[in-house]
Amino acid sequence: MKINESCYWLGDESSLRNHLLIEQKIHDTPTSELQDMSIRAMTDSNLEADMDFGEFGYMVSRADNVAIVTISGSLTTTNRPYNRYMGLVSYDEIRNAVFSAIEAPGIDGIVLNMDTPGGQASGISELSDFLTEVDKSIMPIFTYTGTAMASGGYWLGSLGREIYAAKLATVGSIGVITVHASMSEMYKKAGIDITVLRAGEFKALGSPYEKLDDKARAQIESQMNAIYDVFLETVAENRGTSVELLKETAAEGRVFVGADSVTVGLADKISSFDSAIAEISRRVKTSDSRAPSFQPRSETIVGEIDMPGKKKVLTEAGVAAIESGVPEAEILNNPEMVVEVEDEGTPADVADATSDEEGTQGDEEVVAPAGTEEVSLSVDQKDQSTMIDKMFDRITVLTTEKATLSAELATAKVERDAAKSTESALVKIAITAINRMQVSLGSVAMKMDDSSPSVVLEQYNRTYSQFNQKFKVGASAQVPETEDFEGNDKNVQENDSMSAAVHRLTTSKVK
Repeated sequence: MKINESCYWLGDESSLRNHLLIEQKIHDTPTSELQDMSIRAMTDSNLEADMDFGEFGYMVSRADNVAIVTISGSLTTTNRPYNRYMGLVSYDEIRNAVFSAIEAPGIDGIVLNMDTPGGQASGISELSDFLTEVDKSIMPIFTYTGTAMASGGYWLGSLGREIYAAKLATVGSIGVITVHASMSEMYKKAGIDITVLRAGEFKALGSPYEKLDDKARAQIESQMNAIYDVFLETVAENRGTSVELLKETAAEGRVFVGADSVTVGLADKISSFDSAIAEISRRVKTSDSRAPSFQPRSETIVGEIDMPGKKKVLTEAGVAAIESGVPEAEILNNPEMVVEVEDEGTPADVADATSDEEGTQGDEEVVAPAGTEEVSLSVDQKDQSTMIDKMFDRITVLTTEKATLSAELATAKVERDAAKSTESALVKIAITAINRMQVSLGSVAMKMDDSSPSVVLEQYNRTYSQFNQKFKVGASAQVPETEDFEGNDKNVQENDSMSAAVHRLTTSKVK
């Protein structure tokens, strides 16, 4: 089992060991099988693209007005299509799943359904900041765990406005670990003497090819403590407590079950999944969870606002603020935007007084109280109507622009997915061609794990050049009688298909 000495893990030793076993399994899995899993994942995503939550629907479900984002497996920075089949979930997948929930119609809140032992430290802070911004600016986020929400999982789950846990759920494990494996003795017994040379005093300290000395240990522990400090500060802020109290009662790697997690403040309620979702759905349905759209009230009069016994009249600054969309409550509380006068009729020095039974009102000038500058106010109803019409025209334009951009984005996504699917198929063909040519050249088939299309293309060109140098055009060569080469006609067809595939690979562009 390969141990990554630079991996700082937000979880316990057991979860780290399991994660390393998964990574080793992926490393040992033939490239063709990984490619098949990737194609399967992309095919499933294309089928899900027209559903409520699009291509990330495998992580998101709906319960009335609540989107449930399920975070299951070890958290990783590596974004691979087949993560879901290996018990892994990447930070990018979580981010995209939340985006899908936000964009879905009729969703007023998000529940993070946590089932994770934790994961890699790298990348988790950025995702946590993103989720916090979603909760503050777009819609509320809540957290539920029915199984485990440990370490890195708790880092993410702690930002929920309320945390619900099942009776037997395990919560906590706030801490950081890493493992250093020294292989120097193993190589020494095998007769291999390894010397690590470095330019820079702290370069590659903690290398597995040498024993862990005090300087390397101090550097690793310093980095771990820095991550732990951010972990503690984030949880303390999310849970409304202090770092000191958190360390005394709930952190330092402690794990709590069910009601104990509520006692120490890591969770808020013990609940079943259905009860928690039903309660959250009711809460977000009755609250103003999304930022309100502009909805002018029919009784609002731009220019003056009647109050019992008094009248608040907008200044020019107040009128401009209304036009720009500043909330009415904010304007009423700003003395620079309103002037309060007694509602006893119009001032004597107003040129156009209120006259007829229809209540037609002319322009009026109000003298501000002593100690303030004189303010000239325009409350002409025609101007008010024009102002409101301008605002609605602007809203209409913005709505149209949004619809156009949404349509263009949807088209771009379809084109991107089609290009990715084509690219994947062409890469698979190119790898097959490389391995066949390698065998013909007397080499072994190459294992190109997670190679990018550009790397595959470069290797294909290199191998193809070597193949042409050894097997000159026009020369005859004995073709092995295998199931892959069973006749000249079939070979010609395969060569034609291969040439076409290579041409498509070299000319295709992925957005």
